[in-house]
Amino acid sequence: MSADKIREYLLSDAHPVGRFKAAFFSGLGYSATEWDVLASDLRGHAVENEAAAT
Repeated sequence: MSADKIREYLLSDAHPVGRFKAAFFSGLGYSATEWDVLASDLRGHAVENEAAAT
């Protein structure tokens, strides 16, 4: 996942769709200024957990 996608979508409170995700991630303590922490946590989650079909 690119830095731009994380900063300008997942952590942007101005993005028309992403702002709802940004509110969620902000509530968990993530911020656009430290976007790399979220990127690292997302990568770690993908490595450590098996995907499940739902």
